[in-house]
Amino acid sequence: MVPDPDTSLLDVGCAHGWFLEAAASRFRVVGIEPDAEIACLARRMGLPVRSGYFPGVLGNEEKFGVIVFNDVFEHLPRVDAALDACSEHLADNGWLILNLPNVRGLFYRCARLLAGLGWTGPFCRMWQQGLPSPHLHYFSACSLAKLAARHNFILQRSEEIDAVTVKGLWQRVRYAGSSNVLRDVVSFLGALVLLSFARLAPSDAIILFFRRV
Repeated sequence: MVPDPDTSLLDVGCAHGWFLEAAASRFRVVGIEPDAEIACLARRMGLPVRSGYFPGVLGNEEKFGVIVFNDVFEHLPRVDAALDACSEHLADNGWLILNLPNVRGLFYRCARLLAGLGWTGPFCRMWQQGLPSPHLHYFSACSLAKLAARHNFILQRSEEIDAVTVKGLWQRVRYAGSSNVLRDVVSFLGALVLLSFARLAPSDAIILFFRRV
């Protein structure tokens, strides 16, 4: 996909608008953020962010050349309805870009294995249980391509991206607010060991590029 400053881009669940800032030099950007306070902060930074939910805050005839979900799609309770809405609000030959966790990833597989052995903490953390917006779905590139095809989207390209790095790892482990520091230390050290092998296995995050047909 070649960026075009005349192409409109919609970032669904844009949070503080960091992706919008990065994309603004190449697209005409619009963001949607359901958290009214965060959306207000983004607007104070001069970003065109609408408060509310996708697609409710869009006009019936509003179309975009690109629709992006960055770590958002896996949180949606009705993914079929979301894909239908994307199809309605994308221009002809528009692009849908999904950046989300990968069910084939090394960390996810290890967490699932540990859950089968009785240690459920890492697996619950992968699903973000107990957080305000937990993961409701996990996909592989193949399963998501099949789902999207039912809604007139054809997968054009998929890429693996780094989901976990040493920088910020401790903050991610502690993000859930656990009171058991020892358990978090064990999780942190285990994650460090897995990082040594991570490049030999599928990543825990993928980005998929779909074309509307």
